[in-house]
Amino acid sequence: GSEPIVGRPEEGQKVFEEHCSICHAIEKGELIEGPSLYAAGTRLTYDYVKESIRLPWEHMASFEEGEDFTETTMPTDFEQKLSTQDFEDLIAYILSLNE
Repeated sequence: GSEPIVGRPEEGQKVFEEHCSICHAIEKGELIEGPSLYAAGTRLTYDYVKESIRLPWEHMASFEEGEDFTETTMPTDFEQKLSTQDFEDLIAYILSLNE
């Protein structure tokens, strides 16, 4: 069978900077438009991150104290836009973020 795809955080950072960093901050205390991903790797699971990218409207919980999101402006077609490798790289990068 085919080898499982392994996410590469360093490649995922490029995907994040191209597609995600305009709305998602990764610095402590910084908030742009979308939920903060500060220290995401210490708070979130692989499945949660994957589902949040695929189905953002189903994951409107606040990510950090005091944030409350009731609607999403996040594109819902990242899985179509990104290759499977890029998608896995992006998840790996988000999960690599810690304090």
